[in-house]
Amino acid sequence: MKTVVVIGAGPAGCAAAVQCRRLGFDVRLFDRQGQAGGLVANGFLIENYPGIEPPVTGPAFAARLQALLQRFSVSVLASSVHRIEGTSHSFTVHADGETLTADAVVVATGTAPVVPDIPGVQNSDGHDGLFFEVRELERRCPAASDVVIIGGGEASFDYALTLTRMGVSVKLLCRRTQPRVHGRLAEQVAAEPLIHLQTDVQVIRLERDGARPEVHALAGNGESLRLTCDAVLAAVGRRRSLPILPGNMLPSTDALTPLPGLYICGDARLGTLGQAVMAAGDGMAAAVDIARAGSLH
Repeated sequence: MKTVVVIGAGPAGCAAAVQCRRLGFDVRLFDRQGQAGGLVANGFLIENYPGIEPPVTGPAFAARLQALLQRFSVSVLASSVHRIEGTSHSFTVHADGETLTADAVVVATGTAPVVPDIPGVQNSDGHDGLFFEVRELERRCPAASDVVIIGGGEASFDYALTLTRMGVSVKLLCRRTQPRVHGRLAEQVAAEPLIHLQTDVQVIRLERDGARPEVHALAGNGESLRLTCDAVLAAVGRRRSLPILPGNMLPSTDALTPLPGLYICGDARLGTLGQAVMAAGDGMAAAVDIARAGSLH
């Protein structure tokens, strides 16, 4: 039986793992968190995924992914994969405490946050009130009542809405004069009284005022801003995360497979798009190609 290793249990990894299992392959699914969801668990509402009605929250969507895996007897192994070695259709995967061989590998490791070049952010140790994902903030700072979000893209707007549903007051600082958000998401933020959006604001540094973070910024009109809050959420972008691949396995283009038997799926391939339906389609395409390649060998 062909063995397929899938790394990452977001929408892409779950889709690939389930389809490979349906096609009769032995599947090993690794995720460092040990549960399905990935970044999608941070979502405010998943409302553009075909077949889901009414819309569900990110955690609820992650729970559906977990239930899908269980229905096909696919377990999420709580383990980090450190590196992959091999050539076409023969790979060695090194994970926590074990090494295994695989006929095909699907890398669905998603994205990592971009850390803004702001004093006090670059040298953060992750335990000082600064976060890069909203669910981590929720878990480690459950009593937060006011949060500053740095960023002017869809993720920052989405995170702001999630926080307001927990009764949190949000100051949303956007460097641009016009946020890069349009349509329904922009309308929802504009209609939410707990969100105060400030555009044309440059964050200068992040300090600590006792136990509370303090954001220093400069408005476009020259006004200095000093905002003390319970937590700061930096959402200035994300980049695809492929730390486990050696140089000879990195894709030179956005192709689904840079090497026969090795597949890069979801946001690990597409970058910062962050659409669950496209990620799931990528995972499904990888599984189908694995089956097709197996029939030729």
